Amino acid sequence: MKNYLQNLLQILINFDAKLISTSMDDQQQDANTALLELDKGLRAQKVGQQCEAIVRFPGLFERFPFPILINSAFLKLADVFRDGNNFLRLCILRVAQQSCHHLDKIVNVAEFRKRISVVIHSNDPYARAITLRMFGSIACIISDEKGVHHSIRQGLDSHDLVEQEAAVYATIQFSSYSEDFAKSICNKIAAMLQGLSTPLRVKLKIIPVLQNMYHDVNVSSKSRDVLKELLPVYPAEEFVVATLNTLTNLSVRSLVDIPSQIGLLLQHLRCDPREAIKIVTLQNLNMLAGIAPHLWTAADASELCKAYAIPSLRSSLQGTILDVLCTLMGGKSIIHLLDDSDNITELCRKCYCDRDLRQVALSTKLFILVSTGAITSNQTASVSSAAVLNECAECMESLLMILAPACDYSYKDKATLKILLPALHRLCRSASPDIVHSLYKVVLDLVAECESDCEVTSMLLEILVSVAIKRKEDLLSRFSSVLLHLLSETVVNFEHRDRPMFQRVITHLCTLLFISNVPNRKERVGEKITKLLTNEESIANKWTWYRVARQASRIGEHAVASEIYRLLTHDVVSERYYYWLRALHEFEHAESHLLAGCVNSPVDHKALLRASQLYQEGLTSLNAAVSPEHQLTFQLKFTKLRSVVLSAHSQLIMICRQMQVCPPATIDKAQRSQGSNGSQNSLIRSQLKECAGLFLSIADKYGKLHLSSFDADPSTLRNLDMLQHSSAVMAHAIDLIVNMKWQEPSALQRSSSLNWDIFSQDESLSNKGFSKAVKDIVTELEKIAINSTSATLNDNHTDCLVKCTSLLLAVPISIPRYFYQSLQTTTIKLAMSPSQRAPNEPVTVDVNDHLTLKIEGVIRQDGSGVGFLEHEHFSAGTMQNFGSAKGETGSKAFRCVNEIHVAVSSSHASGKWQGHGASKATEHTKNRLEQTVKPHNNYFQVQFLLSIPVTGTHNLVVECSLIDEKGARWKSGPTETLTVRCSDDSLRIKTAMLHSHQASAR
Repeated sequence: MKNYLQNLLQILINFDAKLISTSMDDQQQDANTALLELDKGLRAQKVGQQCEAIVRFPGLFERFPFPILINSAFLKLADVFRDGNNFLRLCILRVAQQSCHHLDKIVNVAEFRKRISVVIHSNDPYARAITLRMFGSIACIISDEKGVHHSIRQGLDSHDLVEQEAAVYATIQFSSYSEDFAKSICNKIAAMLQGLSTPLRVKLKIIPVLQNMYHDVNVSSKSRDVLKELLPVYPAEEFVVATLNTLTNLSVRSLVDIPSQIGLLLQHLRCDPREAIKIVTLQNLNMLAGIAPHLWTAADASELCKAYAIPSLRSSLQGTILDVLCTLMGGKSIIHLLDDSDNITELCRKCYCDRDLRQVALSTKLFILVSTGAITSNQTASVSSAAVLNECAECMESLLMILAPACDYSYKDKATLKILLPALHRLCRSASPDIVHSLYKVVLDLVAECESDCEVTSMLLEILVSVAIKRKEDLLSRFSSVLLHLLSETVVNFEHRDRPMFQRVITHLCTLLFISNVPNRKERVGEKITKLLTNEESIANKWTWYRVARQASRIGEHAVASEIYRLLTHDVVSERYYYWLRALHEFEHAESHLLAGCVNSPVDHKALLRASQLYQEGLTSLNAAVSPEHQLTFQLKFTKLRSVVLSAHSQLIMICRQMQVCPPATIDKAQRSQGSNGSQNSLIRSQLKECAGLFLSIADKYGKLHLSSFDADPSTLRNLDMLQHSSAVMAHAIDLIVNMKWQEPSALQRSSSLNWDIFSQDESLSNKGFSKAVKDIVTELEKIAINSTSATLNDNHTDCLVKCTSLLLAVPISIPRYFYQSLQTTTIKLAMSPSQRAPNEPVTVDVNDHLTLKIEGVIRQDGSGVGFLEHEHFSAGTMQNFGSAKGETGSKAFRCVNEIHVAVSSSHASGKWQGHGASKATEHTKNRLEQTVKPHNNYFQVQFLLSIPVTGTHNLVVECSLIDEKGARWKSGPTETLTVRCSDDSLRIKTAMLHSHQASAR
């Protein structure tokens, strides 16, 4: 029977594929229709049809995760669990385990538990075992049910092994949720472990139960004492492994016994000769080093270093010790360990001469972590820190020269190189420019030698790209010729034409060339890259073209991106993608045309007008690329704002040129001849004030775009902040010159601090140009403040404004990553009750009653990293699968939804109010209620009680804002509208009675 149950569970494992395929068939069904269809399957006569209906329930819960449906569905499943056979019960158990985050939405928990509990009294031990496992799966909602606690205790005393194992599983689950159950079951578990009547196999399964006894200090201490007593009594390898793992998990959860647990693990590492025990000990130490490095002492780290020298220790275990030390020294709260790190440094130097390259790599990584950590925390002098970093660099260079060429035929060396590369990145972030330059040269030489291994080449180049973007110094420009030579050889290497990793190598080389070209902006470099990439002999596919163009637009090489996008428009098969690439080409062409006009200061106004015109054409194409699947909301807002910015700069230049065409004295003379009382150059001042207001409104719109971009990556948000700040700088500069506030100290202090508000927080590549431009603007403002002697607006003032706008326009704009890729996607699905049955059928409510509005929402967050073209093909013959681009991004979310802010506002939808009570009626018809709720398992629910004292039609607007874990509010939630018709039934009854009296009187 046990084998039969195992076979059934193995069959259930394959139900996930069935679940995915069947859930796609019901996308167009609503919740009630889908539930009725599944209910029909549950009541079928054949077991196969019943199983098919059961396994489709998790898909139903994911599509419609609302309490009403989930409650009804689980009650139906409970009926089948009560009346069905064991196979159906196993299917329902699997559904409950898959839908554990929906269990708290069951409203009738008592009824659900009651229907399931009937089976616990069955004479079939396997039915009771399945019921106990079902109890454990739904422990989060029935954790305090005393009857279930009693059933679990009875299951622990059962003589049937299957039922007893199920009771152990339920015990583990309930003890993690219920403090009362953990306290009450602790004595029984201790007695079973200490008693002689309990079989050893059962004891081995019961030991992990004690890791959940962390709710109370006394219970935790007692559990720890019981486990420590088992170590000498049961010295078998399986018992020691289970006991040490349980003790570590208990210490992590209770947070009070971590130092003593570290000492216990170090004792077993030193004294127990069995290799399996040492492996488990080091795994637990690694976990404690990652979770609580601040609770480690220097003596613990020294003891771990001494354990490395144990004669009987194998090489693999020595490498694990180094790995634990790397985890420990990679933490944030390790200053107390850096004060006495001589033992670790001595161990690292000792391992440099080891024959095992993995240990050498780990010791180098550890040495770099200790050195950079000491420099960051100012634990070493400047002279000694430079010497230590030089030593780290020498070790790194030696290892790279050994590992990189050998990775082509040794998988072990390739894995060792992957350990070393993060340490190389950390070293380059902290080392001096000379050391970084030397490391650059070594890496590029290795790239030239390792052409056959695309993965190694890609990893090395990716490290260089990451370091070059973060470093303030320009170190890559010296290697432009080397990079061009590597690219020219790479794009004609036909041996690796079909390897996706080789296409990434081409992208990395082009990115490094773009970065090296940033200080000088040589057009020849961009032309050479475009020619090499698009040559007929080039092996780069069209997807690589697109990725290179995307990187070029992010780094500011808009001429290269424009040309590549223009060529790609000829290779698409979809009209929508044609318009997308056409829009990108026009945007990049506008930016390249603008940069060409900014070569000579001041900016060429014709080039600025042409760029603004190209942006308008690009917006037309971008609107044509919009589809229901890709709304392109951020892209449209971003490009519209950029177009408005260019128009504002154009307007400012035209106003300043007006001073040259028609000087202020002439304007004043003309005004006086016409009998006007205007002051001198008042027209210019008023126009400049309007222009300053326009720049302020642009800055405000950039701020709103920031708040609406919840799913944007941090670099995109910094980009938006810089663009907002640049518009605010221009508005402030205009305001200073127009109002002549040079004598106000606060105004000058504000202008001198403008360049530190945003830019001091980020020193990346995209920030350098804006930072320099803002500093130059502040310098120009300080010069005009010193030389300004009168309050009259003159040519010097307007020339200063033209210089300021030229400085900002000369900085190549970086197209943010969120423009191309959304690395996370957050959506909120709302359901309101009451709701409109049809768009033209409003909800009716009496004027004397209150409207109860219930709002339910489900949050879905995905970190798949999908862009606009990530899953499509440009053409069937030339394009690779765009899904391969997913490897570029991670799945970790940048920010999560911590709270939801829901606001409901009502307004009268009828015509304007007339008469004496118009203002009073308007006040009564405008209401706004707000509420903040914390979602639970991605579900939230709020209720509002609205009073509508005026008859007529009203519009209710529900707005949701997201609040992240840091407390910042994002206006990225959905907005729903509900139409309500308010009527007065008492007035209708009185009117009807009046008509009836009049009819009777006649």
